[in-house]
Amino acid sequence: MGEWYAYQWLCARYPDRTDETGWVSGNRRKAFPGPSGDDGLGFDFRVGSGSRPYLYEVKATGGEGGRFELGESEVHAARQHAGNDRWRLLVVTHALTPHKMAIQMLPNPYGKRGRGRYREEGGHCASRTTRAVIISNRRITGLGITSRSSMSLSAATIG
Repeated sequence: MGEWYAYQWLCARYPDRTDETGWVSGNRRKAFPGPSGDDGLGFDFRVGSGSRPYLYEVKATGGEGGRFELGESEVHAARQHAGNDRWRLLVVTHALTPHKMAIQMLPNPYGKRGRGRYREEGGHCASRTTRAVIISNRRITGLGITSRSSMSLSAATIG
């Protein structure tokens, strides 16, 4: 449900740059025929064409806050785009209650606008370093832990 709401939000925000082909995650198959999508890209939506599209990762919660994770491919994509403003988070709250549903865009935790809003916590895995993101925002609290990770980032209140 969260990605469906995000798709509708993106279509309204970028009407000339968003269509079903921009929904690139595996969940696109639930809404549209055709290619099944790729959950290894590190984002769910590509908005715009050319060499500089916006890339959106969607996280949804059933209430005002909740727990979610940024997986390894998402962290990789966020880090890869830290020098620009192209990779972003869309947090869908109350995804199961349509009349309460809300969407908030948050900055890349590794990007310029995300700096100072997050702090790194934890250690690292013996085999590799992976990271997850904890996001706090007035009504949004997310905790992410990748499957083999003891690294995390936490966010100060984002206002």
